[in-house]
Amino acid sequence: MKVYDSRLGRLGNALFRYFASTLFCIIYNAERIYEPNQSRQFFNDSMFIQWSNFVLENKIPQIIDTNWEFYGFYQHDKIFIKYKNELIKWMKDHPNDIVYTDGNDPLLNINNYNYPVQSFKIGDIINNPNKSNNNPNKSNNKIYKTVIHLRLEDFINNSAVIHPDCIVDVMSYINSDEYTIVLNKPKNDIEINYVNYLKSKFNIILQTGTILEDFHVMCQAETLVCSSSTLSWIASFLSNTVKTVYFPNKSKEPHESFNKPIENTIYYDIKLCSKEELETFFSQVNSNNLDSNNLDSNNLDSKFDIIIPLGPNDLNKIDIMFNNTKKNIIGYNKIYIITNKNNFNKLENYNDIILIDEDIFDFNIKYINSLKNNTDKNRSGWYFQQLIKLYAGFYINDLLPNYLVIDSDTNFLKPTTFFQNDLPLYNFGIENHKPYFTHIQKLHPSLYKKSNVSGICHHMMFQKNIINQLFYLIESYHNKKFYEIFLENVLNIEWAGSGASEYELYFNYIHLYHNNKFKIRELKWTNASALNNNNNYDYISCYWYL
Repeated sequence: MKVYDSRLGRLGNALFRYFASTLFCIIYNAERIYEPNQSRQFFNDSMFIQWSNFVLENKIPQIIDTNWEFYGFYQHDKIFIKYKNELIKWMKDHPNDIVYTDGNDPLLNINNYNYPVQSFKIGDIINNPNKSNNNPNKSNNKIYKTVIHLRLEDFINNSAVIHPDCIVDVMSYINSDEYTIVLNKPKNDIEINYVNYLKSKFNIILQTGTILEDFHVMCQAETLVCSSSTLSWIASFLSNTVKTVYFPNKSKEPHESFNKPIENTIYYDIKLCSKEELETFFSQVNSNNLDSNNLDSNNLDSKFDIIIPLGPNDLNKIDIMFNNTKKNIIGYNKIYIITNKNNFNKLENYNDIILIDEDIFDFNIKYINSLKNNTDKNRSGWYFQQLIKLYAGFYINDLLPNYLVIDSDTNFLKPTTFFQNDLPLYNFGIENHKPYFTHIQKLHPSLYKKSNVSGICHHMMFQKNIINQLFYLIESYHNKKFYEIFLENVLNIEWAGSGASEYELYFNYIHLYHNNKFKIRELKWTNASALNNNNNYDYISCYWYL
């Protein structure tokens, strides 16, 4: 039996094809050849999928002893993961095996991306040919901790490029001091704008070497963010050092079901966009940057809106609270009150607030009442308002990325700012309610009480990008929507009391994952049954039940 690899696509495609044909060498003792035989038979993707399904069940099919040409892409990771050790051993034992790329895609040539036919020895894939034991600092033997692979060029023209904000989200989630971006050298305005957009937000090193140099930079990382690319998948698959992989959460196609190169693979959400969409996006970004240059002290990073969730118990006190908010909260943009639409007529005289119907959310009191662990329907509204605070940024279209939530029973008595040098400021409390932290750990095992003070102090600055990362962490772990996870993990025995806290969740999350992106400052405050003008306090919270 002989196997021959057709020349289709670039290096990543060629290596997947090589893996497929190598399985025939391992299992059937096939011989690799590099010239097609006229009497050959084609072993295509569909045949490979069917064959793999048998092999995954440890049922080795009988195969005709002939010349097989692998004419497909074979991008299916389960079979290769099963034979990972055998594939790596084969590559080490056969360093002179060769893979070829085609370099003949007319679409790429039309767009001025002319990739030549290339050949690569497997020994140079499995071992870094540029590595020098005598000189570990050799310029083409670079090792970086956190590496991101970007596939731009042809993907831009094919409307298959990942939106830059998706990359920003995963980079923010990783929260590294430095990132290395591996990509072909940017050649046009869109590619340059894409890279500059990321560089404006993070400390970035660009790696634009040969394909083998870039491949081994990925292989030697500790954390690798893959693009929608076969090459970065293979780099993490063959790596001895990659501990965590972030892989695009994309729909599987019949010809490509690769998405988990290593066990510790975390999926990140993506939006694919076209060349025209990118042009529009960067035009807006550049316009906003020009505007922000004229803002000076009114920097957009420190602008914020105010959210006030309003329930029935505080409706009769909102007038005083609202006036104190307008008077003493410094630097806000707009005030939104989220409440039942039946309350709108009681608030219509407030011309400088925006009323939001609480029915806009996908969850509601009726849903919360239906939960099996809900042992007290009177507490449903309390859990509901917690979720409103966390989800407001995803349902209110014009809400700024920063928004200050103030409990509707809380009155600020002194002028108070909430940003210092573009960093949000957080006050604190002294509460230490253990069920809150039991709940947090059930949401994700990496979450726990990090701070020695409490985040519960009746107001909090939320940032939408951080909430998005928090949601992603928890949703990817449970494979459910965040609000379902948040509610379902409240213990039955704690539901009627206090079984969860949105403030403690967010407060400890930023301490764990974003501890250099905020400042703690102390305000004087107290809980009281009635408002007084005590000059000792920055604010007072007036509980309706006290």
